[in-house]
Amino acid sequence: MMSGKRKALVGLAGYAGVGKDALAEALTRRGWWRAALADELKADLEKALGPTAFTERKDKEFWRPLLVEYGRLRRLQRAEYWIERLEARMRKEVGQYRPTVVTDLRYRNEAEWVLEQGGMVVYVRRTGCRAANDEERQSIADMLLFAHDKEGAWGMTNDETLAAGQKTLLGLVDGWCG
Repeated sequence: MMSGKRKALVGLAGYAGVGKDALAEALTRRGWWRAALADELKADLEKALGPTAFTERKDKEFWRPLLVEYGRLRRLQRAEYWIERLEARMRKEVGQYRPTVVTDLRYRNEAEWVLEQGGMVVYVRRTGCRAANDEERQSIADMLLFAHDKEGAWGMTNDETLAAGQKTLLGLVDGWCG
């Protein structure tokens, strides 16, 4: 349930490869802080695997099963584990009031968290992009089922140029945050 006050917090959701990070660049150029729930997951695994394991797309695809399983196991330990890690990082790095875009919502509780903070969730679609695995397919379907009629939940298609997609996102954000 939204607290009543709209906040400059945007969570981008969608399958891998739809352009969430590229779209978020429009907000970071405005001074927004970019974060991803997977940043904490990758930081944990980089301690064991080395810092270059996730820099190239092909490397990320190779390691994706490990990333998914590690994330799943942590969520089984505590459903809010990754959200709590992100919140701690936000407090440490940016304080509570800097506009923030989270580029990788994939689970219902992540969308709930953004909406409860007074933020908005934007589901990004791109023609031809499919779920990378069954976990992604199921988790995003569950999130969309939850969010489809919630205030602050939006959808957009990112099939045109990057500039066009960024303009669409900025229009949604400006309309929400004022």
